[in-house]
Amino acid sequence: MPKASIVLLASAPLLLAAVPPYFELLSTHVFLKATLVLLAAMPLLLTVVPLAQLYAGASFDPARVRGQRVLVCGASGGIGEQIAYQYARLGAHVALVARRESELKAVAAEARRLGAASAHAVVGDMGSSKGSRDALEASLKALNGGGGGVHQPLALDVLVLNHAVQRWGWLLPDAADLRAQAIGAPAAPWSAVALDQAVGVNLLSYVHLAVMAMPSLVRGAEGHRSRAAASRIVVVSSGAGKLPCPKQSIYAGAKHGLHGFFDSLRLEAEHKRVPVTITTCVLGLIETATAVSLTKDDVKLPMGQPKDAAGAIVRSAHAGAEELFWPSSQALHVASSLRPLPILRWLLDRVTLHMSGGQGA
Repeated sequence: MPKASIVLLASAPLLLAAVPPYFELLSTHVFLKATLVLLAAMPLLLTVVPLAQLYAGASFDPARVRGQRVLVCGASGGIGEQIAYQYARLGAHVALVARRESELKAVAAEARRLGAASAHAVVGDMGSSKGSRDALEASLKALNGGGGGVHQPLALDVLVLNHAVQRWGWLLPDAADLRAQAIGAPAAPWSAVALDQAVGVNLLSYVHLAVMAMPSLVRGAEGHRSRAAASRIVVVSSGAGKLPCPKQSIYAGAKHGLHGFFDSLRLEAEHKRVPVTITTCVLGLIETATAVSLTKDDVKLPMGQPKDAAGAIVRSAHAGAEELFWPSSQALHVASSLRPLPILRWLLDRVTLHMSGGQGA
């Protein structure tokens, strides 16, 4: 842990003890109260999440992954490709789903070279419930020796939901253009069809796949009673699922929806005693080809590496973590915790708007 974080953590009790005496003096100044609480809690905010993630990584047992059946969606490049390689090195059976057949076959070949027990390329489009179902059925058959069907006893140990459709651009036209429209239409590169596709792929397909795969995941965990041996759903989300993201409004809306759905599904699984853990991964800026091409003219910040992100995702998921913020250096865990405070909400939103190439009022 960085020395600065250790100092901040050590000073937290002193700061917390010092704040209450001043509350009486500030009884009419709610914002000042909030600021004092924030300053006192900052050391904890900066250290608790990274410490929890460090613990999760330490409790990861690679030997448990060998031979498991893993389905990775969005595996033809970027983070999904690197997740496939992580599981390959651990000796898992992997089914890799994406739309780009040639790239997908190349990833499957590399996964086999890296040590995957087997690697299967499944071409699929998550733009509809039927497409999601077809991809799931083909993957389950491949991972279980080629037989059975979705409603027959096929098993799955890990479902990684990583696929996405992204566009970068303002959803709203300029104010002058809006005044001239009778019925509003999104600005380019958006269209009504593009909106439906973005929500369908980035949100609805995750819901469909999680629900449809649940019986196979339960079968994958049969005979195991410990949480460490449970089946896994790994949801690759984004800082856009915790914070506003202009120029990616639809993407951000879908990612926010993922958190609401999977946080609720996790509680349902707990109530029903379903042996499936759900890990939601909140990723910051990652240096994938897609991210670089979309944001190169606006975002000028250091990006995390896909291989490192994939390693953190796999370790956290198999340690049973509920949520991962990565990389911690981008402080998404801090920003998402602070934004509900009114003053800081305004400040953080101005920073976000500036980083997206926009201007605040």
